[in-house]
Amino acid sequence: GTGSDAILFESRAILGFRSSQVEYLHGPPRKPQSSYNKMPVLDVNDTQINDSYAIVKALAPLLQGEELSPLEAEVEELTCYGLMLSMEADTASSCCSLCNCCSKVLCKKERWMGCCMGFFSCCICCLVGPGMRWAFEDKLEELKCEPLKSTAEYGALLGEKLCGQEYFHGDKPGIEDVALYGTIMPFEMGEVACVRDLFETLEMLG
Repeated sequence: GTGSDAILFESRAILGFRSSQVEYLHGPPRKPQSSYNKMPVLDVNDTQINDSYAIVKALAPLLQGEELSPLEAEVEELTCYGLMLSMEADTASSCCSLCNCCSKVLCKKERWMGCCMGFFSCCICCLVGPGMRWAFEDKLEELKCEPLKSTAEYGALLGEKLCGQEYFHGDKPGIEDVALYGTIMPFEMGEVACVRDLFETLEMLG
């Protein structure tokens, strides 16, 4: 995929969890000669793994020496099928957030796409943003997942699940902590408003 794909930040973060010797190449928006036409896709030996949630679960034993705990699996599901979608919809629905994201993230990775999206940000936030949230809600309903919530509500849920711990993995970060960081990172880099809502909620919960 391209360097500006927000969903790929999570995969890149977890691949760098135990090693910095990972080379990233600019590639096509989908894996060639594969019936699966989305990103991310990970090949482990002869097995193709689709979907960021499945990738985190599959890599956990390799990168942290043990499978995801029930809490970590719950947090990853909440992140993949909730928080990430909510932040994407919030960003696409705000002209200011979209402009920030284009200038601070997309223009550095994909100059032509960042400039075009920044130029048309007002049109995008009015025409695409609301429809994106509706599409995500339909997708979650089809997958029989929990209804889509606001970014602040996901912050409250994550704070409750953290329950006073420093990390979801315990006293040190695990692959799920890194995956969550990778999910939030592009939105934080873009200084979008929904990230402030997320962090403010987490801070209020202590």
